[in-house]
Amino acid sequence: AAAHPGGLPSAVVDLYGGYFIIDNIEFAHWAHTSNSPGTVSIVSMRGTHEETRNSYFHGWSHSGSASQDNMQVFGGGASCPPDMTSSIHDNVADGSDTSGDMIEFAHPGVGYIYNNYIANVHNGVVGTAIYVFQNTFLHVNGSFDPGSHGNVIESTGCQLIVYNNYSSDANGGSSIFNTPHDGMVDYDFNNVFDAQQNQTIQIDGNGLSSGAGSGIYVFNNTLQSPPGYGAPLIDGPNR
Repeated sequence: AAAHPGGLPSAVVDLYGGYFIIDNIEFAHWAHTSNSPGTVSIVSMRGTHEETRNSYFHGWSHSGSASQDNMQVFGGGASCPPDMTSSIHDNVADGSDTSGDMIEFAHPGVGYIYNNYIANVHNGVVGTAIYVFQNTFLHVNGSFDPGSHGNVIESTGCQLIVYNNYSSDANGGSSIFNTPHDGMVDYDFNNVFDAQQNQTIQIDGNGLSSGAGSGIYVFNNTLQSPPGYGAPLIDGPNR
């Protein structure tokens, strides 16, 4: 495993350099027992031509002095542009055997995240992946860390193309959080989101400078919130 400057392990598996494939491996019962000086990942993907597929992640936990929810299934650093030769696909990350109140599924700088089943986590996909499609997100809810809020899919500053995803029972920040930047166009289409107790699609313009060449297209989505829930299904842009 790699090491943080403070000497604590930052990943169970650290892929660095390139040309690595993780296939059909079970990762179970990793515990977050104390706060670390940075994020902690089960798999860190930091190179090129890397792929994690057909693997099963479950049984994570928090205890002891851990008060910060900064554990990730996939980490590695969100760079823009992401590495378009790397992908995360056909994996299961299911916290149904956990307290269901922690962990982020993915925060790496890979180009493609697709065909994954993600359930009972606090955060879904956050970072700079451009293509996020055909994933299932269930029960993306609150965290044991009161200072943290989760999103199902969030862009942190690169182009985002989100399609053919299904999400049910999310309450936190947003289901799709778009942060378009100058010269980049986002697309949200053919997604189905039900039982969403959040701002289902949020468009944030804080990443824009002039706004030249930027935009977002939102079409052919099915969005549903419980009766009586007052937040808008589509919110923004704020500038």
